Amino acid sequence: MDKQTYSNDAVASYINAHYIPVRVDNDERPDINERYNQGGWPTTAFLTPEGEILAGATYVPPDEMLRMLEQIDHYYNTNRDEISQRVAEMIYQQEQHNKAHSSGAPADLSGEIVSTVLADMEGRFDSHYGGWVSQGNPTKFPHPDTLDLAIAQAYRSGELFWAEVVSKTLDGMANYGMYDQVAGGFFRYSTDRQWRVPHFEKMLEAHAGLVRNYVSAALALGNERYADVARSAIGYLLSTLSDTEQGGFYGSQDADEEYYALDAAGRKGLAAPFVDTRIYTNWNADMADSALYAAAALDDPALAQHALRTIQRLLAELRASDGAMRHNLDFSGNPQGEGMLTDQASMGHSLLAAYSYTGERTYLDAATRLADWLQANLYDAEHGSFYDRVPEQGETLGRLRYPVKPLAENAHAADFLLRLYHLSGQESYRDMALATLRAFTSEYRSYGYFASGYALAVEHANSEPTHIVIVGDPQATDTRALAQVASGAYQPWKLVQILDPDNEADAALIEQSGYPPSAKATAYVCVGQTCSAPITDTVTLQREISAEV
Repeated sequence: MDKQTYSNDAVASYINAHYIPVRVDNDERPDINERYNQGGWPTTAFLTPEGEILAGATYVPPDEMLRMLEQIDHYYNTNRDEISQRVAEMIYQQEQHNKAHSSGAPADLSGEIVSTVLADMEGRFDSHYGGWVSQGNPTKFPHPDTLDLAIAQAYRSGELFWAEVVSKTLDGMANYGMYDQVAGGFFRYSTDRQWRVPHFEKMLEAHAGLVRNYVSAALALGNERYADVARSAIGYLLSTLSDTEQGGFYGSQDADEEYYALDAAGRKGLAAPFVDTRIYTNWNADMADSALYAAAALDDPALAQHALRTIQRLLAELRASDGAMRHNLDFSGNPQGEGMLTDQASMGHSLLAAYSYTGERTYLDAATRLADWLQANLYDAEHGSFYDRVPEQGETLGRLRYPVKPLAENAHAADFLLRLYHLSGQESYRDMALATLRAFTSEYRSYGYFASGYALAVEHANSEPTHIVIVGDPQATDTRALAQVASGAYQPWKLVQILDPDNEADAALIEQSGYPPSAKATAYVCVGQTCSAPITDTVTLQREISAEV
């Protein structure tokens, strides 16, 4: 639209004469996207002075844009009283909807929630090419959370159908146009059912989920090919979407249809598409979380070090004085964006991943501080669940004044709190997680398979994790060997915790749990109150973890 529509003299002149143009970067303001998106990007929204939507579209070519500008300008100037009345009605209806949502009685977290989402996944699965489709729309997105749920179901049930769901989808994405067969890395989505014609942008956000998917599938289905795909994607991330000096992953690489259509020889000597070097908290945290998992599973210590440096950089440069994570570093390295749920939830997961990988309690302490900030600033204690942003003081205009509780981000936050509860023993975190998940029991059905992340969190709330506790010096060779096996093994619901006998807080937990002293690092595989016999070798540990299905 920049090159075609907004560079058109007639369009630009008409906008400048009759409108107040406001440009919003979706990546920097997900809270605005949540309230104004018209079904895709770019979004074109025509607003009243009160910030309500008069009309909207996605991509609009120049001639059509000029017609829309003229028609909407004419309609607004000749129907102001009617529009003002309609805006008042819209505001009232939105406020009533928010009250109804808040007052809905939450139900129990029954197993029906997971089975309902699985049924929608099964019904919408493309049995020919893999992936999930909407009626009449061939576009296919990766859906990492849905793949996570499918992999877990395949592993637990042993049913061939779910193994086929996973393999057909992962094969389709890796073998055809969705994957850059020259430079590596996944494109954003496919415009056709066959995964052959992609939208060529490469997003860090998608890679965070897909790396996890391919590693999990390699372990759960025993397919080494998926591990190779994960390694290739990681190679792309480290070579193109990484700040190798300071730590951190870059946001995206631009779409360039002509460039990506060339083979390796054709691309040689050409400038690669532009890379957005901004550092986004939520995407970096998600990627670091996946990278630590992949590093253990694929024996890649360099990847683990980059992931840990990324988390340390986020803490150093994007954590505000009150403990909340800000949203991104701009091109000049300045922090932007205040207290959004997406950043806190993702950062919480990455901190717990770093704690599990290293055994360093500073990461657990940082996660605890983050959870406390969430409770104090975004949590609706009366109705359960989290708002997506801290309301701005005096916010009266536009849709930003409406409180929003997005399902996916709430599920992610609830899952973080469940993990934190099991690692810290603080029951208040579990209570907050359960209340959050219960708040969506009346509406999750309308999301279909898009509620996969919610279903996973509910599954975790309703069951005990495979909790692998390793007692030993976190830096010792025998401890590290056990920790790598524990962190890199596949279990759909798993936690790893290293307890250092020389650390005062850890020593208290060791004594409380009744683990006997030992000169060697020792692992225990626990489910609920039942733990395995002491394990001191990696082969036995791997076998014990695999037995917990």
